[in-house]
Amino acid sequence: MKVKDTLIHFILLLAPCMINGAVYAATFASNPFPPIDDPAIWLKNAYALLGNTYPLWDQTVLQYPPFFNLILAALILLTNSPLLVLKSLGIVLISLLPLSIYPLVKYITGKRFAGIFAAWLLAFHPIFAEMYGWGGYPNILAIAFLLLALYFMLRSLNHCKRTDIVLTSVLSTLVVVTHHLTTIVYAVGCLTFLIIIVYDYMAKGSLGMKSYICMLPMAASFISFLIWRVLAGPFQYVTYNYASLAVRPFDLEAFWWIFKDPTATVLLFVLAALGSITLYFTGKRRELLLLLALTVFPFIFTQAYLIGLALDFKRFPSFAVPFIIALASSPFTLLSKDLFSFDKKGAAFSTNIGGALLASVLLATLIFNVGVGVNMPYKINEYYHYIHDWAYGIEEKLELLNWLRDNTGKKAVVVADSSIGRWIEGYSQRRVLLELPPYQIFIVGELERYFASNTIMHANIVMVNQYIRVWDDAPYYSMRTPWIAISHGLDYKNVLYLVDGTVETTFMYAGSNWTESPYKSEILGVRYLARDDSIVKISVTYLSKSLNITRTMVLENESKSLEITYIMKPILKEAEILEARIPVWIPYESTLKRPLYYAGKLYFTVDDVSVELKGFHEFTIGRDEKWSQQRILCIFRPQNNTIEAKLTFTFPNSKRSWWNTRLLSATSDEIIQHYNVSHIVLSKSKDDFLRFLSDPRMEIAYENAKFIVYALRR
Repeated sequence: MKVKDTLIHFILLLAPCMINGAVYAATFASNPFPPIDDPAIWLKNAYALLGNTYPLWDQTVLQYPPFFNLILAALILLTNSPLLVLKSLGIVLISLLPLSIYPLVKYITGKRFAGIFAAWLLAFHPIFAEMYGWGGYPNILAIAFLLLALYFMLRSLNHCKRTDIVLTSVLSTLVVVTHHLTTIVYAVGCLTFLIIIVYDYMAKGSLGMKSYICMLPMAASFISFLIWRVLAGPFQYVTYNYASLAVRPFDLEAFWWIFKDPTATVLLFVLAALGSITLYFTGKRRELLLLLALTVFPFIFTQAYLIGLALDFKRFPSFAVPFIIALASSPFTLLSKDLFSFDKKGAAFSTNIGGALLASVLLATLIFNVGVGVNMPYKINEYYHYIHDWAYGIEEKLELLNWLRDNTGKKAVVVADSSIGRWIEGYSQRRVLLELPPYQIFIVGELERYFASNTIMHANIVMVNQYIRVWDDAPYYSMRTPWIAISHGLDYKNVLYLVDGTVETTFMYAGSNWTESPYKSEILGVRYLARDDSIVKISVTYLSKSLNITRTMVLENESKSLEITYIMKPILKEAEILEARIPVWIPYESTLKRPLYYAGKLYFTVDDVSVELKGFHEFTIGRDEKWSQQRILCIFRPQNNTIEAKLTFTFPNSKRSWWNTRLLSATSDEIIQHYNVSHIVLSKSKDDFLRFLSDPRMEIAYENAKFIVYALRR
C-alpha cells in the first residue's frame, strides 16, 4: 500500500481516539472527581495494594482482580495525585478502547476500512460512555485485552506462530486478572475455540500441531485464574442478591439503556445480520461461530438467576456490543472499488446498485451511531455528577475528604451513605459503615453493615422481624417518633408513624379541663422488657407535669402484626382522666385510601400497602387542623382512672424480607460500640443531620456549606 494510503488509514483510525480524548477531557476536566462513586472503589483497592488494607473491612486485598488497581497504585506512587490519576486513566482507557477492535475485524474481513469502521462504532457507542460514567474502568481495560486476545487466538489457530501464542497467553492472563465478568465472557470464547478444535478432530480424525498449541493460552488463562483465586483467599462475593434480582432485571428498558437510539440500533443489528450471512458464505465460519457465541451469550446469561446467579445482569449484555459491532463491520467484504464507473467512449455513467445500497447502509449506520454517541459524555456528566452534587457539592466534598484524611485517626470508623462513603474509603482511606442500597450489595458482610449504618443514621432503637421494622428515636429526639415500616421483600418501606409529643391526654383537675402530652417530658426510662428469638418488647416511660405515660412496643418472630400500647396514669390523686387522643400519622408524601370499618377493625391502604388497625374506642380520619396532614385520630376512654390504649397494626400483604431471617433488635449505642464508630458524616441537604444536633453523644467536629461531621464523645 502506498505511503499516502497508509497515512490516511492511520489518521482515520486515530481520529475517533483523539475526538474522544478531547471530548471527555473537556467534559470532565472542570470537576476534580470522576463521575459517581465506583472510581473510589478502585482507589480503595489501589491503596490496599500499597499497604492500607483497613478500609477493606474483612475483604482480602486480591479479592477484586488486581491488574487495573496495580496500574492505578503505581501511578499514584509516581504522582501523588490520586484524583487526577484516576480521572486521567479513565479518559485514556475510553479513548484508546477503539484501537483494540481494529486488528480483530481487519483480520476477519481482510479489509482495513472494516477495522476502521468498527473502531468508529466502538468509540461512539453509548454504552461505553455509560461504562465510563459508572466508573467501569477495569471493564474497559479488560474488554480491550479480550478483543486483542481473541485476535491473536484466531491467528494462532490459523498460522501457529510463536509470537502469537505468547501474546495470546499474556493477554488471556491479563483478561483474567483485570475483570471477573470479562473473564466469564472470555471463558465462553475459549469454549468456542475448543468446539472448533473438536470439530476439526471429528472431520479429520486427528489434531494438527496448531490445535494443540492453541490450547496453551487457554491453559495459561485457567492456571492464572486458579493462582489468583488461591491468592485472593475465600470467595467473598454475594452471587445471589434478591434485591438486585428485582431492581436490576434485564428487560426492554435495560436493552434501550444500552443501545439508546432505535434507528441507530436497528441499523446496527441489520448490518450485524448481513455480516453474519456474509461470513457464512465467504467461508469464515469459525469466525462467525466465535462472534455469534460472544454476542448471544451475554444476553442468555441474564437469565442465570434461575440457577442462583445474579451478577449485575442489567449491565452484562454490554459485553456483547463489541461483537455485534464486529459482525456489523463484516459486510465490508462485499464492497469493491467499482461502486461507480464511467465509460469515456460511450460517455455513460453506471452504478453498482447493490454495492451502493450497502455502502449507504454502512454510512447511515456510522452517522446515526456516531451522532448518538458523540453527545453521550455530556449527558453522562449531567446525570452521573449532578444526581449527587446537589447534596454533596464539589469543592465542599473535596474539603470534607481532605479534613477527614488529615484530622481523623487512621483507625477511625465513619458512618456515611454510599455516595460520600465510597470516597471516604478511597480518597480519605478510612473505614466506613456504608448505608449501601441493598440492590448494590455484592460483597459478604455489606448487608450486615448496611443494617448497622441504616439504624445509626435513622434511629436509636430498631426492632425488626421478617415483615415489620420499627425505628424509634427515643431518647435523643424531642419528638420521639416510632416509624413503622413493612417489608416489600427487597427492603423496608416506611408506611405509618406515631409522634409521642402529639399523644394528648385530657383530664380534670381543680374543676378545670387540662390537656398534656409527653412533648419534651422527662424520660424515666427506656428498657427492654423482653428480647429473645421469639419476642421483643420495649418500653419508654415519660413524666409530664401531671401524668405518667408509658409506651410499650411488642414485635414477635414471624408476625405481621405490631402492638403499640400507651398507658396514662395521673400523678395527682385528684386528677380525673377523661380521654386520650393518639394520632396515627400518614407520611406527607403518601395517601390514605379506601378506609373501611368492619367488625372492630379499620381497614385502609397507604400507597397500596394494606393495613388493619384495631384497639380504639372511637376514631376520625382526616387532616389534622394544626399540621394539615392526614392522620387517623384514635380516641380512648379510661378505666379506673387509667387509660390503656392498645393499638394493633397488621400488614397482611407484607412480603418476607430476603435479608432478615430472624427477629432482632438493637440500639444505636450497641451498634456504635460493636463497630467502634468514631464519626458520622451527613449532608446538610438531607434531614438526617438534624436529629443529632441535640444528641448528647455527639459533638460537631467539622462542617461546611454542604456537610456536617459529628464525632462520638468518648
